[in-house]
Amino acid sequence: MHTILRVYALVKLYGRALVRSYYHVHSSGTPIEEQGPMILVSNHSGGLVDGGLIWFICSRNPRFIAKYTLFKMPFLRYIIKGTGAIPVYRKKDNVDTNQNRGSFDAIHEELARGGTIGMFPEGEGGSAPNLRQFKTGAARMALGALASKDWNLDVSVQPVGVYYDDRDRYRSNLFAWIGEPINFKHLRELYEQSPIKAARQATEEIRAALARCVVQYDSHGEAPAMVMAADLIPHRGRQLPERVHACVAGMQRLKEIAPRRAKKIKAGLDQLSDELQQIGIRANDLDQRPGLGITAAAVAVLAVTFLLRWIIWVAWLPTLIPAQVIARRNAPPDKVVTFQLFGSTFSSPVWLLGSGLWLGSTYGLQAGLSAVAGLGIAAFCAGPVRDGFLSSLAIVRGRFEGGARGERNLRLLKLRNQLTLALTRRSNAMQRLNRSRDSQAG
Repeated sequence: MHTILRVYALVKLYGRALVRSYYHVHSSGTPIEEQGPMILVSNHSGGLVDGGLIWFICSRNPRFIAKYTLFKMPFLRYIIKGTGAIPVYRKKDNVDTNQNRGSFDAIHEELARGGTIGMFPEGEGGSAPNLRQFKTGAARMALGALASKDWNLDVSVQPVGVYYDDRDRYRSNLFAWIGEPINFKHLRELYEQSPIKAARQATEEIRAALARCVVQYDSHGEAPAMVMAADLIPHRGRQLPERVHACVAGMQRLKEIAPRRAKKIKAGLDQLSDELQQIGIRANDLDQRPGLGITAAAVAVLAVTFLLRWIIWVAWLPTLIPAQVIARRNAPPDKVVTFQLFGSTFSSPVWLLGSGLWLGSTYGLQAGLSAVAGLGIAAFCAGPVRDGFLSSLAIVRGRFEGGARGERNLRLLKLRNQLTLALTRRSNAMQRLNRSRDSQAG
């Protein structure tokens, strides 16, 4: 048992480090309770990265539900088994699904001990712009655990929304939006009459709870305009996913009560977003042009980081090339990101040692050690260098392309101000409506 715990701690540390090195991680919402049986549920759009994010925001040690095929993959199976993951057997994997009885027994035992189960109700990862159809597994786990203890077990289902502002880009933002936990003790009578109906009802409640902390679009093309709209509205301390979620909900509500008005605002957002992307500046740059001093400093940082990026590129070469090969073979994008993260753990050390041995045998020991040290430092500095390069590039672009000047910028500034006013009004109206509903419910 102690060996398993030590392995779990090492794998958890490893997963947290990988996620933190690749993304800027943020979290918001109510902190997850540290005690009591719990099923953590989340949307699944980032492959194994999503599990690493759960580890990052949670002090618990959840046993994840994993498809049986992962337990047969080289090396990965040792990591999965080391974390105490529980397999599920699916018909499409050509395995005996009766083995799921043993999996559910293990889940119920874990919950009865006050443990934590982590799972993704959508089943598999993907890149859909919205939540896909949910499986009933999480509901059956919770209801089964309650029934096994005569409904005297306080099992909660904790939703966690995962949001990537640009999943495939290195050093982009990754958000965890922690929702309000729910439980199913109110379904006891229905469960005793029909476990199937109770599982369906509980699944709908899980989906509704998760939908409250997950950003959903009608299509991927809607995302840039909604993100920009979220930046135009006063933040009030809310994280990006919460603001985008509010914008999407507000636009959907506006479509219902004033479709022509909604269409006009949507067209304006699309136009402003498209033109700003073509120019390469942000909406705030239209009237907040960076000063000469800041621009000069940004140019200097840009020059240094541009040179350092080539050294870093050499250090990351063993990760980038295989990832591109996999991507060209039409692998799902979330699988490419997973490969980049986990593959770098093994390919990079081999690359560093190989480079050091080759240079050492050719040019001497000092050259070999210098190469290993230099490439190692370059790999670890990749994150800050990337951040510095992108922020400096944004400042330079803002200086040369921004500012309230020229026919194009003045036209876009006018459009931005009109949209800001309209969106702020809609946001305030929605907040008043929500407060009125809350007061009536109370």
